[in-house]
Amino acid sequence: LYPAIGADRLTKRILHEVDPALDPVKLKKAITKGDNSGLRYGLMVFAAIFIFAYLYVEKVRTPSAFSMAKMFKRLQLVSSAAVSIGHGGNDAQKVMGIIAAALIANGNIADFKDMRVWVPLACYTAIALGTMSGGWRIVKTMGTRITKVTPLEGVCAESGGAITLYLTEQLGIPVSTTHTITGSIIGAGATKRLSAVRWGVTIQLLWAWIITIPMSAALAAAAYGVCHAFGL
Repeated sequence: LYPAIGADRLTKRILHEVDPALDPVKLKKAITKGDNSGLRYGLMVFAAIFIFAYLYVEKVRTPSAFSMAKMFKRLQLVSSAAVSIGHGGNDAQKVMGIIAAALIANGNIADFKDMRVWVPLACYTAIALGTMSGGWRIVKTMGTRITKVTPLEGVCAESGGAITLYLTEQLGIPVSTTHTITGSIIGAGATKRLSAVRWGVTIQLLWAWIITIPMSAALAAAAYGVCHAFGL
């Protein structure tokens, strides 16, 4: 119903036919937040790309190993871009929430909707620069150490990871992009055979994720203690 009549008309309709005592501002905000049309259209585009690619390769042209590899190399540009959007929309938003909460606690803004423009710009810029500067080691680990990722497996893993990120972002569930894409790569590698996945590397990654939580807490406590000692 929402995509057909829009948030404004749906809000007025609910106030008129259901409960006039509702707050129109909060009601409209809840309706807009619950809109899944963008996610639905995105998934439809994903499906259409794969369907047309399959029809072109399998029905229009005679498939060969070279043509298949070339097709999936091109599709990997689309799937990797989708993961990149999901990465920024997921991980950067968590940092934005922390900064906005600090601004609210300090009295700079009254609500999350009053977030300054520099907050998302700073978060997106920081995450992009971090990926550009230190992302190659992560790419090497993900692409070669866990399992050998070909363009086919890369497209499958990135598409699955991107769809998962979009779903969790829409539902408001905070997840880790690293965990998501790692699980996708493990799943894509395991489809060949379970021994194709280097489980020793995977266990090391799991331990690193577990240790990160207490280490981050300890460093934050130490930083707070130093600042408090100097009256900052």
